[in-house]
Amino acid sequence: MEKINLVVCKKEITFEPNQTAYNKFINEMAMDNKVAPAHSYLMRIVVPECK
Repeated sequence: MEKINLVVCKKEITFEPNQTAYNKFINEMAMDNKVAPAHSYLMRIVVPECK
C-alpha cells in the first residue's frame, strides 16, 4: 500500500497502512465501539518517527 502524508500545524505525519493492521481494525469494530479501534489502527500505522 502507499504511504499517506499529512501536514498538521506544520508537522508532517506519515502513515503506512497495511492489510494486517486493517484486518485487525475491522475485527475490533463493534456496534457500540468504533472510536477506540480507529485510534488503535492509526497508532499502529503511523511511522514511529512521527509519534
